[in-house]
Amino acid sequence: MRVLVTGPGRLGRPLLAALHRQGLTGTVLHRSAPDSLPPGWRSVCADVTRPESLAGVCTGIDQVLHLAAVTHTNRSARYAEVNATGTLNLVAEARRAGIQRFTLVSTRAISPEGGAYSRSKIRAEEIVRDSDLEWNILRPAEVYGTGGEGISALIERCRRGRRVPVPGDGSPLLAPVYLDDVVNGICRAVTAPGHGGVLMLAGPEEMTYLELIRRLAAYFHTRPRTLGVPAGLLALAARTLALLPLDKPPLYADQVARLFSPKSHDAESAFLALGFTARPLEQGLDALYHRQPGDPA
Repeated sequence: MRVLVTGPGRLGRPLLAALHRQGLTGTVLHRSAPDSLPPGWRSVCADVTRPESLAGVCTGIDQVLHLAAVTHTNRSARYAEVNATGTLNLVAEARRAGIQRFTLVSTRAISPEGGAYSRSKIRAEEIVRDSDLEWNILRPAEVYGTGGEGISALIERCRRGRRVPVPGDGSPLLAPVYLDDVVNGICRAVTAPGHGGVLMLAGPEEMTYLELIRRLAAYFHTRPRTLGVPAGLLALAARTLALLPLDKPPLYADQVARLFSPKSHDAESAFLALGFTARPLEQGLDALYHRQPGDPA
């Protein structure tokens, strides 16, 4: 099977390696050349927001695996341009090439209350569902193990025993899922016969933000200091930062809405459709930090 993978991002290296191990080859669509690709894979420079650049990218391809998305910006229109219109352009090109199968990697933060990002992903899902292609829509929860921002940064702060800001009363719900398990779930969706519909790739446990900090502190035997920050103050800070000429502000305008928006924790549908399972938090941390049960922190 030959797969077109768009915008693999932080998932890129482990995902492409896992697809390659399963005997898949194909094309990686990117805006800037990737560092390296597995044997048999090639790269194509294109932009999903420019339909003319997509001409021919699906030739010889059996399935599209669409990950390319904007996840953080203070330009709301940019979310719609890339995440929604970009998906529309890619679906159109897939149909022109006669591709039958399209897998979209979406998000668990799919509520209209989640801000411009969430609304753009809702529209992207609608475009895929309304196409005449066989489709999968995968909704990863809060992925850790990628490094950098988000829950990975929270884990690192707790590991070091540093001060940890807590949004509101710490009640937002998270379902942490280890990177390798998400990669496994994506590979299963790509290679499974037929299509599985809308599937959640989430950790088996849903917990509050504050409970996650407590679990992390217990795992690492640290005492991170928590600092409660009212949700309204966070939202105000995000809106203020959006007015400043910052390339990468510490907080984006819609992040607070996204964090507090309602989210599903349907961990069963992906198991029934794909046999997907994810490790509990502490087991995922063991894998991430190469620890065996009983090892010292």
